[in-house]
Amino acid sequence: MSFFNPVERLGKMRCFFMHAKKWQMVAAAALLLFFSLSGVGMAVHAPAHYRWESHLMSLIERAVRKGLPEVHDLKINEVRSLSTVAARIPADVRNPSFAVQSLGNWNRKQGKVMIRLMVSLPGGKTSRCWLNVFISGKCEAVVAKRALERGSPVRWQDVAVCLLDAGKVDENCLVDFPRTAVFEAVRKIDAGQPLTVASIRPYRLVKRGEMVTVVLQRRGIRIVTKGTAMANGSLNEVIMVKNPVSRRLYQAQVVDAGQVRVVY
Repeated sequence: MSFFNPVERLGKMRCFFMHAKKWQMVAAAALLLFFSLSGVGMAVHAPAHYRWESHLMSLIERAVRKGLPEVHDLKINEVRSLSTVAARIPADVRNPSFAVQSLGNWNRKQGKVMIRLMVSLPGGKTSRCWLNVFISGKCEAVVAKRALERGSPVRWQDVAVCLLDAGKVDENCLVDFPRTAVFEAVRKIDAGQPLTVASIRPYRLVKRGEMVTVVLQRRGIRIVTKGTAMANGSLNEVIMVKNPVSRRLYQAQVVDAGQVRVVY
């Protein structure tokens, strides 16, 4: 008999019911009733299951967007175990309550963030669980416009703020660069490479032991002299300067390369 031939299948079923014993007919009827009820239950439960899953996805997306405002073009790629959580809700429950209690640390390399979800059912029953949410998007980062050699000055004109894939932007990457600041490259930085906190440092306009121009200005009187820098100094940094004649030490603020202003 061919399984796909409905005439032959109907004939076999008719033959079975004509020659079957009473207990066999009862068992067959019970099986048919069981499968029919199971089918009805699945048909009733499936729409609710998908409805809660869709609602949870919207809730999670809003929570992630609010918790990670620095991510542009954010997209939820996957939420692990979301269908399992939705399937645990009984089919007869109409108005369950969902809430995202907390947002865990964001693993940029894996594109994963953990959220703590609370599900409240009528009658005071609550359950909590952690879900792994995998996201993608773009983040702002300061990148080098050109190759910067070690020890070279880094100014606003040498960098640009661009949107990069979130997985390529480390938490130590710079997202802003002061227009008037001058930094120094600690190591070689290739063009297009993001700048990190460890890759630059304030540029040393004054080096320890060098002779610097000292400006004394007070009440309209301006005096320019020379002094010896006792420490390295960056822009606006206050260092100690020694008078080469009197050997007296005084504080001075770095204002330019090789130039300081006495602080009163």
